[in-house]
Amino acid sequence: MLKARGGGDWLDFYSLDFGHGLPADIRIVNHSTSTSPDSPFTNTRIADLPVGSGHGDPANREIVMTPHQYIVTQRHRSEYPDPITFSEGAKLCIGELYRGPEGWDDWHFCTVPGQPGGWVPAQIIGWVDATSGHALQDYTAKELNVDEGERLQGLKTLNGWLWCHRPGSSDAGWVPLMNLRKVQA
Repeated sequence: MLKARGGGDWLDFYSLDFGHGLPADIRIVNHSTSTSPDSPFTNTRIADLPVGSGHGDPANREIVMTPHQYIVTQRHRSEYPDPITFSEGAKLCIGELYRGPEGWDDWHFCTVPGQPGGWVPAQIIGWVDATSGHALQDYTAKELNVDEGERLQGLKTLNGWLWCHRPGSSDAGWVPLMNLRKVQA
């Protein structure tokens, strides 16, 4: 069973209530950019969640997992040596929406005072108007440079990217999902 926050006709946040036939290591979160995350919880089955454009769109979902092992299938190098990094509540100047062949939806180029710009997922933007907002959570756009054959531990999937770290190291960052293969247990 899922516990979902409701606000009007759309559900904002989903989290797994362990058991009931679904894997206990997954939490699906739908971050609404137009309603408060403070609304009360109501019980909702995953089959009842709204799908389509807007808040219920699957592209707005973030999947948080227990750590899994991945193997890098294709080398990745960051094009952003100074990634944007900010804390919850930071004021954001919101620019263009990413449009590319990879299918990485819902990334906006944002700036914060004193830093070069970077790509920020729409799910963590609290929109004030079309070009300004605030951060709903801490975030860094740091990408992890990886080589084919390398083993990583993946922790969080967001808009086609996986937050990974190297086992035995503090080195962590985002890696494109299309460059990874999950190791079967």
